[in-house]
Amino acid sequence: MANPLVIDVHVHFFASRREGREQVNSYQGTEFGGPPVPPYCKYDGVLEDVLDNMKVSKASKAIMVHYYLGGLDRYSYVSKLPVAKREQALKEFSATHKDALKRSNYWACEVLKPHKNLLPYVFVDPWILGPKDAADHLTDLAKRHGAKGIKLHAPSQMFSMGDKRMWPVYETCRDLDLGIIAHSGTSVGRTQYGDPKAFVPVLKAFPKLKLVMAHLGNGSWRQTVEVAKAQPNAVFDTCELIEWLGRPGSPTRQEFAQIIKDIGPQRVMLASDFPWWDTKHVADTVLGLPVLSTSEKEGILGANAARFFGF
Repeated sequence: MANPLVIDVHVHFFASRREGREQVNSYQGTEFGGPPVPPYCKYDGVLEDVLDNMKVSKASKAIMVHYYLGGLDRYSYVSKLPVAKREQALKEFSATHKDALKRSNYWACEVLKPHKNLLPYVFVDPWILGPKDAADHLTDLAKRHGAKGIKLHAPSQMFSMGDKRMWPVYETCRDLDLGIIAHSGTSVGRTQYGDPKAFVPVLKAFPKLKLVMAHLGNGSWRQTVEVAKAQPNAVFDTCELIEWLGRPGSPTRQEFAQIIKDIGPQRVMLASDFPWWDTKHVADTVLGLPVLSTSEKEGILGANAARFFGF
């Protein structure tokens, strides 16, 4: 395999090294059995690190998923409350974040503007922006600021992927040809906001949406094949789960490769979740998987993303 196309569809970036390292170090991987966490990459996640990671991995493009960190503060606060009090607390906390969320999206687009191979995916949250406001904000970001899609993390944002408040956003993504990178995986607590089955209403309602279910289902990876067989428009990325292979809550390397084979390798894309892990390490892991052919691995490394997103 000589110089295959490499595209990373799930890369985070941060305003400072301190901010990035705090986010990376806070992750414990409880859905896979918890610490020890597989070794992180050497980077902190600032733009300089992103560019070096691209160079080392020979990646030609990366989707840069921007997460508004105020949403994590909200989750930390609301998730500790009794269930009966959470919805009101979400509304009250979120009401103060409207302008800050918008500013953070404009910042992300501006930072990435000089780098045409780094594609900005902005943050949308139904608790902070109402349906019309969210759709209007996204339209402005796409038409005037270069946004190419959105990032969603239903478990930490505490909304279901099928929440009808998101319909205008999904319609905007469809109409403007914007992509969606959405966390899929187990939520803490009884309500499963973002496991693969939670995507089914969206996949049915928006069959042409460029929606990627990140992490191959993560802690809910056992659902992915069932959902993929029922929904031919379901596609996935590799990140995070691929770093935990062989742990108590994860598939083995053989099982992971067979899951991809059963889904259809053409429906799976390379992703690192940088700076938690780096692109080269994930690419090397893909190349070392059993079951899959060389051409199928090349597709995962980049050709699938190029076809799906029209790069």
